[in-house]
Amino acid sequence: MSRGHAVKVLHHRAIAPRREPISRLRGRLSQVRQNLRSGGLSTAVRWMPIDDRVVMTTVDEFQPKSLPSADVTIATYWTTAQVLPDLRPDHGAPVHLIQSYETWAGPEDTVHDVLRLPVPKIAVSRHLVDVLTDLGVSQDSITHVPNGLDLDLFRVRTDPAGRAPVIALLAHPSPVKGLDTAVDVLNRVRSAFPTVAAVAFGTQARAAELPDWVDYVRSPTPEVLVDDIYNRGSVFLCTSRHEGWGFPATEAMACGSVLVSTRNGGVDDFARDGESALLADVDDPAALADAVLRVLRDDALRARLREGGLAAVAALDWSESTDRLENALLTAAGLGTSPC
Repeated sequence: MSRGHAVKVLHHRAIAPRREPISRLRGRLSQVRQNLRSGGLSTAVRWMPIDDRVVMTTVDEFQPKSLPSADVTIATYWTTAQVLPDLRPDHGAPVHLIQSYETWAGPEDTVHDVLRLPVPKIAVSRHLVDVLTDLGVSQDSITHVPNGLDLDLFRVRTDPAGRAPVIALLAHPSPVKGLDTAVDVLNRVRSAFPTVAAVAFGTQARAAELPDWVDYVRSPTPEVLVDDIYNRGSVFLCTSRHEGWGFPATEAMACGSVLVSTRNGGVDDFARDGESALLADVDDPAALADAVLRVLRDDALRARLREGGLAAVAALDWSESTDRLENALLTAAGLGTSPC
């Protein structure tokens, strides 16, 4: 918005089953109240600030008839990308922003077909660029735009060297996030290191499988996430089976936590085993627990990995990433490129 572009974000309206008319009605009334507020749906998004000038609204279905006119129409998920070939001329240039290899969310053949659609693609990681090229997508249609961080927000606020042994992690119920592996790792580490603590966060209610000794914060604000989770942790644990990128990992690293992660693809852009993180194979809780214990027990190793992590994420410049995204969209729309 600050660069002079008008932005409208469309969300799919979840319709309650017919057997739950009261819940559906309540949902509709809640949506009306949200749309009447200043900023519309942006007031419902608590995990990141939304510019008041961004128009956020809902549609019952993602079909051309439901979409507004634009210079560029961007799909951010495989189900919404299916409509891109059918856009009208007044919808502008179609662009598929690919943030994950979403076979975990749909039939693999169908997801592959969507990824192969003849529309310009923006991939947020080198790993996703490789996924696309392996599927036969022409490199000429792919633009790599790595994610950036707001390093004014995600930064060291407490001395990492003085932090207690605390493991921070995202606890998400989706199988792709590997919560079952994370719980196994936590229990193994706790057995070998009884004074260790842990703090997990997520957008949903506390998962029943989380051990009682693990603190849980639901839907933390950015400030709480930075101050009470990332800057509390000495280790950030990521057990995902696949990631397109991995924002929590980079955010935690920027706050001085040492990353211990699976080799999930998405971390490849910023995590180098033994340099900026410790990595283990997917679904290997013994190796992940061993890595966590090494970091907790070895002050020199922890300090070296922490500094390596800070250096790695320092290169993830928010403004540079925005420049590259803007240029990719202007190019797709045939409007030239930004002078930035």
